[in-house]
Amino acid sequence: MALGDITRQAVIAAITEYDELGQDQFLSKYGFERARSYVLVHDGKSYDSKAIVGAAHGFLPGQSPLRARQFSGGEATVGRLLRRLGFIVPVGDVSESAGRSPAEIAFASLAEKQRRRWHRSTRGSAGGPTSTGKAATTSGPQGPLLSQFDMRTRGGP
Repeated sequence: MALGDITRQAVIAAITEYDELGQDQFLSKYGFERARSYVLVHDGKSYDSKAIVGAAHGFLPGQSPLRARQFSGGEATVGRLLRRLGFIVPVGDVSESAGRSPAEIAFASLAEKQRRRWHRSTRGSAGGPTSTGKAATTSGPQGPLLSQFDMRTRGGP
């Protein structure tokens, strides 16, 4: 089975075991290190996302847990999978999440994702001339953005 076969129920089972064992014992049992960049936030608690996914694989019928070296973590795999299953996986350094509520973490994570998506879509075009020599106009999270040229000619800031 692939990572994509992991279900929400299997993740919840892994979270339950994590809570019962505690972080250190859970990570030791499954052969994982503490998360550096991606944590799973569930019911107000933070979990090591890659370790949870590895353990969750073992809760699938006929499957065994995955070890850290058997799959890669990060945004493209673990982050995307857990979000698809309806979990919160903040973007950024784990230490930035300390002391914040799950709602604050989720909002900050969503805002950061939107900022990154917008930045990628406008890289090299927002406000700069295009190959035709005209100023580019693009869309941002709140609607169309005017180029610097448009703002000056229309009396913008």
